[in-house]
Amino acid sequence: MHIPGRKLAFSLFLLLLTSCGGESGPTQEAATRPTTVQISSRHFGMHIHDPAAHGWPVVPIGFWRLWDSGVQWPHLEPSPGEWNFDRLDQQIAMAETQGADPVIVLGLTPAWASARPRETCNYAPGNCAEPANISDWQNYVFQVATRYKGRVHYYELWNEPSLKSYYTGSVESLLQLSQVAYNTLKEIDPTVTVLSPAPVVQKTGIAWLKEYLALGGGNYADVIAYHFYQFPGSPEDLVTYFAGVKDVLNSHGVNKPIWDTEMGWGPGQEFSSEQHMAAFVARTFLLHWAAGITHVAWYAWDNQDWSSLRFTRSDKATPTRAGIAFAQMQQWAATLNAVRCTVDFADTWVCQLTQFDGTTRYAVWNPHESFSFSIPSSWRVTTVERVGGETSPINNNGTIEIGISPVLLVP
Repeated sequence: MHIPGRKLAFSLFLLLLTSCGGESGPTQEAATRPTTVQISSRHFGMHIHDPAAHGWPVVPIGFWRLWDSGVQWPHLEPSPGEWNFDRLDQQIAMAETQGADPVIVLGLTPAWASARPRETCNYAPGNCAEPANISDWQNYVFQVATRYKGRVHYYELWNEPSLKSYYTGSVESLLQLSQVAYNTLKEIDPTVTVLSPAPVVQKTGIAWLKEYLALGGGNYADVIAYHFYQFPGSPEDLVTYFAGVKDVLNSHGVNKPIWDTEMGWGPGQEFSSEQHMAAFVARTFLLHWAAGITHVAWYAWDNQDWSSLRFTRSDKATPTRAGIAFAQMQQWAATLNAVRCTVDFADTWVCQLTQFDGTTRYAVWNPHESFSFSIPSSWRVTTVERVGGETSPINNNGTIEIGISPVLLVP
């Protein structure tokens, strides 16, 4: 229930929460400080499993994270020295044609190179173990980086090593793989951006990241990658999650950008409608921006099995309202300079979006209920834009209906 007069009674500054559990809060001075961001369409990422079969997405894609698309090490070198780059060549060429940056994820080990070739995991036996010989790994990285020099500018080191279903080796072993990959990539092309291994899950992922950074892992990445999955749950649950990861980086003296290279909602998360899914997309982007996380890659455009938040219908091509929201949020971000989000006791969220020209827009929502919201006269806004793209003028009494989908109030 909305509580009049208590609106914005306390502020939650997303970037500066001091602990993952949220035991202590920010000062009032901190709560008034916005997060500076510069976001372009290049920062909107997506996973696409099989664009050759289903077609390229009809919405703009800034970068394509190549995971679960059949192009990891076991696919490229199924036997020692026998390379097959056909599928990866096709995907790199497709990304170039569509104006999307490919992000190659270096990871998974062919059984022939695996330290434990019969060990089972989410992929084929042996795939989730570290290689037995570091020279095989170095040669794999060398072959890929040399082949795509000047065409691929982003590489990520392994996928979700905080889960045994994706990586079964030690943190020390992955640190060695990261060091070798980072140095090899930079020797071949010093201009590439190297992303760290991307842990996942709030508690285990943060614990893994602490250990990895304590061993010096931050030295072998230009960007810290993380997967902020939080399901079942809501986008607002990500707030302390962001803070927990940032706290780990700060405590280890790592001052590097954070990218969310795999985001979405999977099994166990229920959505009542396409509008509900679209609302999650919009809120997720807004809260990432307020935390200073500009790059988000969703999982996945053409997935109808694992993902509960679906961007396409059963044909894996026609966009749902969530797919349309993905495109619309690029418009909302187009001229952003700073973002500050606050929440009141009734759980009504307001994100203040400052533009490069100094004007301010406001995104407002409540994740639990719909009600009439009184717009402060100081906001000087005239138009409402909804996540579906519909616009309407604000009525004379300055009230609008808000609910789970953010509305954008513009001058």
